[in-house]
Amino acid sequence: MQCMEENPFASPQTVADAGLADEASPAEKIRRQHLAHEAAIQSIGLLLSIESVGATMAATGLILEALPPPGTVAPLQKVLLIPVGVVFAVLASAFFWAGVGVRNLRPKARLPAILLSALNLVAIPFGTLVGGYSLYLLMSQKGKGVFTPAYARVRAATPQLKHKTSIAAWVGLAVVIVLSGVGAWIIWFEIR
Repeated sequence: MQCMEENPFASPQTVADAGLADEASPAEKIRRQHLAHEAAIQSIGLLLSIESVGATMAATGLILEALPPPGTVAPLQKVLLIPVGVVFAVLASAFFWAGVGVRNLRPKARLPAILLSALNLVAIPFGTLVGGYSLYLLMSQKGKGVFTPAYARVRAATPQLKHKTSIAAWVGLAVVIVLSGVGAWIIWFEIR
């Protein structure tokens, strides 16, 4: 009969294998349930911030287009571009403020982000898709919960939990960047 000693060739057991692991804390359970939604909302914040750059460029272009060359008077239709440029500048500020706030999950940024996402719906087709998805993320039950003070305490209690971006998301981002670059290149050479 063999001695019941430890087998030196057996794979090592962890504390979890031995059944001695502690249960996850309630905060960890809540955070794990909301982590993917939290990350998606934060990505919407990044998107809003990027939109602020586009709105800033539009505002600058409109205002510069409205300015007449030195010594001349601008026609009325050019002068009307200035208020439109100012509106775009205000929108750029709103997009940036909401984007940074949503990225940091600040409760005060949720409503402006909802309004700006609704505004995105008119930008067919891409804005409609992104705006609709943003509205879903921000207005869903999990979206409301992620912006609460209770969830902020859960986040503070579980800083070790991070969302890992999938390879498919990185590939999708690369495709969007490449297509945007190709589109910009086509537009640039079409104008010239």
